Formats: sequence, C-alpha cells, structure tokens
Amino acid sequence: NHREGDEVKAGEVIARIDSAEMQAQRLRAVAATETARAALVELKAGSRAQEIEGARFAVMRAQAALRDSSSNLERIQGLFAKGGASRQQLDAARMSRDMLSAELASLKQTLDLRRAGPTPQAVLTLEARLAEAEAQVRVIDRQLAETELRAPFDGVVIERHSEVGETLSMGGDSRQPSGILVV
Repeated sequence: NHREGDEVKAGEVIARIDSAEMQAQRLRAVAATETARAALVELKAGSRAQEIEGARFAVMRAQAALRDSSSNLERIQGLFAKGGASRQQLDAARMSRDMLSAELASLKQTLDLRRAGPTPQAVLTLEARLAEAEAQVRVIDRQLAETELRAPFDGVVIERHSEVGETLSMGGDSRQPSGILVV
C-alpha cells in the first residue's frame, strides 16, 4: 500500500490483483495432486500380505466346497442310475458343482492378480494423472505470479491513479491488469 512520495525498490510489489478465486483453484489442484500421488503409492505397494492370505484361504474354502459338491454329484448319479434319485436332484447337484467350479476359477484368478501386483499400464496411467495434476498447480502458480505488479526499478511514487478495492478496466495500455486491484 504505497502513497505518493513513498520510495520503492526494484521488484517490490506495488499493486496486486485480487486472486482469491485463483488461490481456491490452486488448493483444489494441490488436493488433486496429493490424491493422485497417494493412489500411485497405494497401487505400487500392491496387495498387502493379509489380502493375499485372505484370497488364498478363499481358494482353499472353494476347493473344499467343490470336493464336497463333486462327491455329492457322484452319489446322486449312482442313485439316479438305480432309480433312487430324480432328474431334478441330479441336475441340481450338477449345477451346484458347476457353480462352485466357476467360483473357484474366479477366486484363483483373484489370488493370482493379488500376487502379481499392479500392471505396468495401471502404474503409467496413475503416473500420467499425477503429472497432469502437478502441471495444473504450476500453471496456476504462474497465473498467480502475474497478479502482482512489481516496480521495474528503484524510484519514488509520484502519482497514485487508483485506490484499494477499486475496479480497473483495460485501457489503451495492454500492460495494465484488469480485475480488482489491491494497491
């Protein structure tokens, strides 16, 4: 806040455009950067040992259930051949075994994926999101730097053309800032 007759040094801020909205944008961009960084760290860390162990136990439970279901199907097939079980019972036993077999295959695939960790493509995707978020912060930082008018050289304020909070518009001089000027 300089007055007429005040001395200013080269590089000293002599006016500032209101940048509250840009500051809010920067906060959002920084939050997006931190979110992307955390997601990348989590992805690169892969599955925790407890998650892999849980998937392994799920496979073991499904294997046991499939063995029981297969034994039950064999028993019902024997009964069906002797007329001791209906076609409906045989079909139900077959469907149960087939469903458990499909569930086991899915659980094995889940276990394999947990053991393998993230794909290179997934890592590259999150690295790109992080780089994009960091670039957005840099863009906003450059824009914020342009909201300050600095003295080009040492000197004395001879005349003050505006007051704090005054709305300025672009005049004939394209170097003048527009917006709310905080002097």
